[in-house]
This record gives sequence, C-alpha cells and structure tokens, in this order.
Amino acid sequence: MAEEKKAGTFDRLVSSISDSERKILLDKMHALAGDPTTQEMESEDREESGDLISIEDKLKAESIFYRFIVWLRSVFTNSTKEDVYNQDQVMSLFRKVDHSYPGLLDYKSGYLLSIFYQKLGELKVAAEFFRPYLEAAYENPGAFYVFLGSLICPEVTQEMDEQVDPYSLPLTREVTGELRSSFLRKMEEIIKNIPSHKRSYMYTCVTTIEWFYQLLKLPFDRFKNSFAQGIVDSYCCKFEVCSSELSAFSKVLCNGGPVPEEAITSLYLFSSNKIIPIDSEATDDDGRMKEFMDKATANISMIHMFVKTVPLRQVCRIAFNNVQWSPENFRGAEDWFVKYKEHWKKLFEQKWESWLRDKKKAMINSQLSSVFELEDFPMLPHRPWTQMWEGIPFHFEYTSGFIFWFMEQKYNEAVQPLKMLLLEGAFDNKDNRQEFANTLNDIMQVSNDVHQVNEDLSSMGQIGLVFDKIAANHLRTLQAQSKIESTMLNLEATVQNIKKNFCNDCRSIVKIVDGALGDRKDTRYDGVSNLSMLKGFGNATFKQNLKDSKDLFAAALDMIRELEPIDLPGNKY
Repeated sequence: MAEEKKAGTFDRLVSSISDSERKILLDKMHALAGDPTTQEMESEDREESGDLISIEDKLKAESIFYRFIVWLRSVFTNSTKEDVYNQDQVMSLFRKVDHSYPGLLDYKSGYLLSIFYQKLGELKVAAEFFRPYLEAAYENPGAFYVFLGSLICPEVTQEMDEQVDPYSLPLTREVTGELRSSFLRKMEEIIKNIPSHKRSYMYTCVTTIEWFYQLLKLPFDRFKNSFAQGIVDSYCCKFEVCSSELSAFSKVLCNGGPVPEEAITSLYLFSSNKIIPIDSEATDDDGRMKEFMDKATANISMIHMFVKTVPLRQVCRIAFNNVQWSPENFRGAEDWFVKYKEHWKKLFEQKWESWLRDKKKAMINSQLSSVFELEDFPMLPHRPWTQMWEGIPFHFEYTSGFIFWFMEQKYNEAVQPLKMLLLEGAFDNKDNRQEFANTLNDIMQVSNDVHQVNEDLSSMGQIGLVFDKIAANHLRTLQAQSKIESTMLNLEATVQNIKKNFCNDCRSIVKIVDGALGDRKDTRYDGVSNLSMLKGFGNATFKQNLKDSKDLFAAALDMIRELEPIDLPGNKY
C-alpha cells in the first residue's frame, strides 16, 4: 500500500475545507442571507455614556415656574428636588412607553405584564436555535477565531501555507532550534500585518458572536418563572422580584449592534460536519445550508423584533424608578486576538510535529527496505475507518500493519527452526523449555488474533458491517459518531493487546535462543546440551537458521519500537 499522503495544508487544518470550497460555500450562503435591515440588534433607545445629562442639569433647564412647583412639592414630601423631578420624569417616560408599546408594564402597580412575558418566551425560542452552533464554537474559541479569520482574511491562511509550512523543506533537512524559531517569527509577522480594517471587521464579528452567546446564557427560565398568573394580568411579575434579571437582560439587549453575514456563516460552516438537527428535513448539504440560513434569518428577525418592540432601557428606568439608569457596558471576548494567535501557533506545532513524524517515517522506510525488503509501510488489508466521513483516526496503523505482514509473510518460515529446537533440544534449564513452549503457543495465537482482526474488518466481518451500515446512512449523527468511537476504542484495545503479546514473545524468543546458542546475555537463560547434534550433518545449517530466525524476531521487535512514535498522532478520543 502506498505511503499516506503528507499532512494537509494549513487551509485544511484551519477549516477542513479548501479555499475553493470555501468560496463556493460563501457565495451560496450570501445568496441565502436575509434582509440586512432585520439583522440589526441595536436598540432604538440606545445612549452613549457621554450623552447623558445629569438630573440636576435637566432640572435647571426647566422653566422657573416648574422648578418652583418641584421645590414646593419637595418641601411637603420631605424629599429632595431631584427625587421629585425624577419621579415626574419616570411617570412621563411611562406614559410614552405605554402609548408606544402598550401592555408591557404597569407602573402604578409595579408589574411587568403578559405581553412582556410573551415576548420573553419568543426571545428564548429564537436564542435557543443558535445553541448547538455557539457551543461548538466555544468548545475551542481559538480554533473558531482562526476559522472565522479564514473567511474574512483567506490571504493569511495562504501566506501561512507558503511561508510557514515545514513541508516546504526536504525531509532530509537538519532540524535545529533556529529553523523552528524562524518559522514562528514569520508567523508573527504575517499576523501582525493583517490590514487594520480586516482586523477591525473580525473583531466586529467576534463581538457579535459573543453577544449571541451571552444572550443564550441569560437566565430565561428564572425570569419566566418569576411571573405569576391572575393578579393584574394573565401573567405578571413585580418589579422588585425580577430586578436582577432585568439588569442582566439589559446589559446584553441594550448593547446590540449589526449582525455581519460572516458571523452567522462562520457558525454554520464551523460546525456543519458536527451538527445535523434532529428535525432537519434536508437530504443534502445544500438543503441543510438553506434550511439553516432560513431558520437563522427568521430567528434573528425575532430577536430584532424583541429589541425594537421592548424598549428595555426605558422599561428598566421605570421599574427601577430612576430616569438616569443605564445598563452596564457589554463586555466579552476582549482576548480574542490572543486566542487567535495562540491557535495559529498550535496549528504550526501540529504541522511541525507532523513533519518531524514524516522525517522519522522516511528513516524507518529505509530500514524496512534494507531489513525486510519492503518498499513501503505495510498496512492491514481492511481499514474501513479510512473511508468513513473525512477519515477516522486509528492509533495503531503502522504497528498493526507490520505485525499482520510479519505473520503473513515471515512467521511460518521463521518459526520452523524454533519448533525443532523445542521438540529435540535438551534444555539445561527446564524453566527455559517451559517458557519457550508457552512463547511459541502465544505467538501462534498472536498470528490467529491479528488475522481474525483483519477478517472482522472486512465488509463481511462484524466490525466492517458496522462501518458499512453507518456509511449507508450518509449522515454524521451523534448516535453514529458515538457508535464509531466505541467501535474504534474496542478495536484499539484488541490491537494494543496483540502488539503487547507480540513484543513479549519476540523478547522471549531472542533471550531463549541466545542462551541456546551460548550467547548468554541474560543469566536466567542456559544452553541446550545437544545443540551440536541436532539435525545431524545439517547441524551447521540448522544453527545458522536458528540464529537467522532469532535475528528476524529481534529485528521485528526493533521495528515495532521504531513504529510506535509515529503510530500515535494527536490525542485519543
């Protein structure tokens, strides 16, 4: 089997799709995007902190007569002029809100009303649509930010491929600390030179996605549970009961902004191979893409409607009886660029380790050629995981393939002189003979086990049938993902045990035969008293065959040791 292709470009590491595929997808999603006027989350009553006028200054701007009335009322009510004026302003604000948005609240009784409750429920449904996509992005924010950057600044990914890829060097290149450092310096330079307008736009997208994430995390259920039935309306809630919820919701909903198309597009594309909604009616990728964009547009419009029809800043000023009240500033994702750079470095480290691994493979390949006359790495004949989705990692590719090849091509010939030694040899140490018998039985079982694994992996085998059944459904559901991961874990446990037994048997064979031939590297292993008489006139040939067999098992053990470091790329499940 031909050697595996070298690691993919940074383009693939970043997004698992190529630049041309990305452009096609972006064009399709752009055509499906909603009306930009409904993608605006900025509240109409939004105020900048610098625009706020103190209540004292507002009062000074009123007429002399009105100020006198305010003063007179403050005397009779034992309040400050500012408190009396604030009360008037709040009442005036309530009248305006009640006229423009009737049914939201009752200021005199101090309640939020059923229309507010209804709109809160609609907002929760709209926010929940984005939950799986946001949670997928926030599992690894750095990876998501780099992916988002590949949509907005694809030239960065291209420059990384061209200038920061160790695969641009021959595998024979000597590895030095300076070589690695030079790549990292170039990476820093590329990131530093991202145009300011694109970096600013990336930040806009990041803050938009953070806004949606914080919206999703708001205490919807607690807020809704604060409402009771049948007091002044079908559903109502006292201002003081929900004060903390009002503050939390205002912090997010009073600080919205435009929703860039790339923000929503990136959420879908980043998780499109991980998430297929259970209620999806689409039968192909284009259908699922259109379905997502239609639903995303509808739910963004619903959130937009809440922001436009529930003046939350004014509601809070009325509920808190403070016309000067303002929500906290929206914060979040300020460290996005740090995470962006850190993930680029992580991608480089993956590429660097992959290159070092391929250097090691090249060296091992030459050993396979000289010792075993192999042109390439032997693999298991049946490997159904390579055809599943974008490929499923199997963490014993090289060792399992080598053990299968060895048992298939070398074992029967190599074991013959060992069997002769066991049957006719007079071992000076009976424990050595017993261990030798056990070892030959064990290695025969290893041969049976590795052949059984390969048979199970065939299209008619019990593992192969699992892969075929899931592949036939074409959809990567969570249930299918779980089944494949469980199957691979069980397979890897089986192969790991086969490898362990094979290595133990090889060590035992080498030590016992060394002792038999008089080369006692381990004092626990003694000689064979009749070794010089075995096979009669063919004794010299027999002893040479015995030595060759021992050397072959020793070489196999060494090869397993060499293959193990390249056999476990990345982390297991």
